[in-house]
Amino acid sequence: MRDPKEIDFEDTVFDFLKESKLYTTRSSNNFNLEYVLDIELLEQFIRDTQPETWRKLERQFPANTMESVANEYAKLRDKRGVLNLIREDFVLQGESIKLISFKPSSGLNPEHQKKYEANRFSVIRQVHYSTRFPDNSVDLVIAINGIPIITLELKNEFTGQNVTHAVEQYSKCRESKDPFLKSCLVHFAVDNNTVLMTTKLDNGNTRFLPFNRETRNPVIENKFASSYLWEEVLQADSLLEILNNYVFYEEDEKTKEITTIFPRYHQRDCVRKLVADAKQNGTGKNYLIQHSAGSGKSKTIAWLAHQLSNLFGANQQMIFDSIIVITDRIILDRQLQKQIKQFEKIKGTIKTITQGSKQLIQALTDGEKIIISTLQKFSYIGEVANLNGKHFAIIVDEAHSSQSGENVKDLKISLTTDEALKNIITQDDENSEPKDTVEQELEKIMASRQKLPHLSFFAFTATPKPKTLELFGIPDATQKSGYCAFHEYTMRQAIEEGFILNVLDNYITKSTYFELIENEKAEAGKEFEKLKAKSLLINEVGRHPFAIAAKSHIMLAHFMEKTIHKIGGNAKGMLVTSSMAHAVLYKKAFDKIILEQGYCLQTLVAFSGIVEMDDEMYTEESMNGSRVRDIAEEFKKPVALGDDDKVVKEMYESLKKDASLMASLRANNIEDVKRMKLRESIDDALLKNAEPPIEFMNRLSRDKGLANYVVSQFFHLLMKEVDTEPCSLTPDPCEPLP
Repeated sequence: MRDPKEIDFEDTVFDFLKESKLYTTRSSNNFNLEYVLDIELLEQFIRDTQPETWRKLERQFPANTMESVANEYAKLRDKRGVLNLIREDFVLQGESIKLISFKPSSGLNPEHQKKYEANRFSVIRQVHYSTRFPDNSVDLVIAINGIPIITLELKNEFTGQNVTHAVEQYSKCRESKDPFLKSCLVHFAVDNNTVLMTTKLDNGNTRFLPFNRETRNPVIENKFASSYLWEEVLQADSLLEILNNYVFYEEDEKTKEITTIFPRYHQRDCVRKLVADAKQNGTGKNYLIQHSAGSGKSKTIAWLAHQLSNLFGANQQMIFDSIIVITDRIILDRQLQKQIKQFEKIKGTIKTITQGSKQLIQALTDGEKIIISTLQKFSYIGEVANLNGKHFAIIVDEAHSSQSGENVKDLKISLTTDEALKNIITQDDENSEPKDTVEQELEKIMASRQKLPHLSFFAFTATPKPKTLELFGIPDATQKSGYCAFHEYTMRQAIEEGFILNVLDNYITKSTYFELIENEKAEAGKEFEKLKAKSLLINEVGRHPFAIAAKSHIMLAHFMEKTIHKIGGNAKGMLVTSSMAHAVLYKKAFDKIILEQGYCLQTLVAFSGIVEMDDEMYTEESMNGSRVRDIAEEFKKPVALGDDDKVVKEMYESLKKDASLMASLRANNIEDVKRMKLRESIDDALLKNAEPPIEFMNRLSRDKGLANYVVSQFFHLLMKEVDTEPCSLTPDPCEPLP
């Protein structure tokens, strides 16, 4: 094989795609920019797959059949969006026109398969996409049946360029409102080793997401590390699957803004592997998906649920009668319901259990395709539901050791016939006389771990405990626990890709001291087992009012001094407790201190059910207040403007008087340079113009977090003053000179 250094990167990608299944080559001139279509390819697809429809259209529009179709498509594209049109078709003069044929779920319909194979992807080089700026071009465009859906900017590191140049090109030199670019569903910035993607070009505000297999793509022998993109993802079967099963329009409930969602690499990889394994092996397996916070887990669960609900086996029979999505908290139930419903293609596919166990029993009995429920509702089903012979996929959100015990046991019993129960009881020691409460709990857990041939568990968690690994994981002698996850998206990758912050960067430990009286000094009959006693004592010490108050003071003081000014003044803190009772105690302690100290803070608590303590009953609603209806939405709200923010804004208004600073910023187009110049100028400009309070300046000098926050705030405000018009009329700064 030739040395990759000798190969033009763009040639490599183009040559591979043009030889791929269902692909053909076209030129930029084939696109009609008025309609944003390759009219000839679309006409060919309609003629081949819908001959009767085409004949009727020819009778109605004898002189300009295809132009009429293209004109109607262009009008509806702006109203409904490309994805909606290719999924749901459109009607012209009473005739329904299909723009694409998706792969059939089963092999029972040969005619459907034939239409699927009539799809034609085209790969086009150097596409001049703009009528306004005809010299502008994008490296590669991929279209399906003449409809452009993907653009790619390719940069070869061996010529001194990389993916950052491609990002710069999209952000600075591609007009986001251009009809051609707006109609495409995703844009890829690619070099030899890295892939980034975005679904929305927004000039200088364009945000690209990683589309790598790992934080850094692993080396592939004799290939580019990014070759999986064109050799796997951009293949015809893969793209049609993504268009059919993954991409969707997500609407913001408040702003009503529509965002195109395209799966990140690990999301699609996870769902595909799970579906393929379930298709091959049928029901009865457990799967552990270890995905960190920041992985987009809710969307992964939604995609998995929908695909499992329509999964056929080798015998052309449905593998699962129902998909049950389980959460252990009501708020998570609502979040998942929202995410899963946004991808619902056929109304009525999803049943959310909101009225208790009777509704759940009815849903299971009726064979509803996707059922969303909290785990606790299964405790009350018993043997009421008639579920003989049915098979279930159970997706467990945030699987942890508590779901390995009594609650999951109730769920399994609810979904299992009497005969199957008799078989597993003979394999368990559940009915033996327990020696103590610890053994009794262990026996319940072991009973729940018994696999059943009609149930498949898909358990999602970021931090699996040993019991969770044993229940859902794959035996792996190389791992310390003896088990590994079926699929993994690590916390390290989430941190390095910028989706979450590393909470261990400033990790602080505090020690707790207490003393146990030795057994030798204990009175007769009052001896104890040391490990059990230590565990009980730690729990008692942890709930003591003095310990709760002391720890709360320490945490709040640290938050106010070191954290609150970070993330643009919107930093928040989260406390994870060992029990719901501890959550209640800390919430009360925090609120008391905040009131005493006069902090401008709000606390939220999240737990399921009811906590009884000191003859009082506590719930999420009672502790958060009636105005907090959705914890997730409340948590997203920005922090209230504090005194420091008011000082910064007042200082900024004065800082704008520094003409030399503002002129320097406007003279540069690279944001890193702007930030650098801002840091160089901030001290002089503040002292000269702002006249901030002495106390504030003193804290600014000793508090690095506050100093960084002030700089970031000034930078954000100043950028609004700087002209960020795209550079469409200027030469492409990212392309090599001839």
